[in-house]
Amino acid sequence: MKKLDSRGVAHFAALAIIVLGVASYGTYKLVASHAATLNSASCQASNVQLSAASHSTGPCVTFVQQKVGASPDGDFGPLTASKVVVFQKAHNIVADGIVGPCTWAAVNGTAIPTTCLVIKPAPVVAKPVTVAPKPVTVAPQPVAVAATPAVAAPKSVTPAPAVCQPTTRPYLSASNNSQHACVQYIQRLVGATPDGNFGPATASKVKIYQGQHGLTQDGTVGPCTWTAILGGATTAACKAPTQATTTQPTTTTTYTGNGQTTTTTATKPTTTTTATKPTTTTTYTGNGRTTTKTSNAPTPKTAGPSIWHRIGSFFNHISGSS
Repeated sequence: MKKLDSRGVAHFAALAIIVLGVASYGTYKLVASHAATLNSASCQASNVQLSAASHSTGPCVTFVQQKVGASPDGDFGPLTASKVVVFQKAHNIVADGIVGPCTWAAVNGTAIPTTCLVIKPAPVVAKPVTVAPKPVTVAPQPVAVAATPAVAAPKSVTPAPAVCQPTTRPYLSASNNSQHACVQYIQRLVGATPDGNFGPATASKVKIYQGQHGLTQDGTVGPCTWTAILGGATTAACKAPTQATTTQPTTTTTYTGNGQTTTTTATKPTTTTTATKPTTTTTYTGNGRTTTKTSNAPTPKTAGPSIWHRIGSFFNHISGSS
């Protein structure tokens, strides 16, 4: 073999460098082309775990290098691992520099499992749902109203006939068996049977009416009763007599005898009936002179202690003195 000179060695070295460069470029283009056509889901589905510690190589490494911004040479070295750490921090994944299931989910753009996250998401608390109460319409219930009892109209009294008016009012009584035209009017007023005959039944009704109006209850319809019936003012002479009760002063009698003293106190009420009677004045004219006589009802006397009471007091006094 002919021995190469220094110039030939130089040419051989240059040729070798060119061949190696072409081969390296071809290998790079082949890996890049294969990685471009590689489906990342297939790498994840095959549970491929890539790391610098295991010196991972191949198309899946190239694909990951393209996603994390490392040089896509298909060799998982320290530079690729550092890029993977940056990628993992950006996606809130545990930054261990290893491409496992968690990193594959981020690389592939799918949902990252909660267990892979460094900061766990806050639990979703369901907001309370406020339900506005629906208005309830209550139909008004009919209210039963008790019927107001009818009030009986007051009994109307027929006005007194003309013959019963003040100028012609007659004197009516049971003693003269009055059958005047005014009798029925009086009977209706006092509540007696209106038969036009003034009898004992009518007289008793008249007495009740007179008692209700403070009149003397004589059962006759005279001037006082007519005045009350026709709504006039009655005089004092028409009023019924009043009854007054007085109490006699207490009498105390003391007896001393036989070594003892006895005191007796007696109180006796005295009832006095005083009748008011109008003064009657009678005038007589004759024989050339006029005589006037005035008469009044006698004044009743008040009863005092009985005679027997006085005799007993006298003997008790004598026995006490001895």
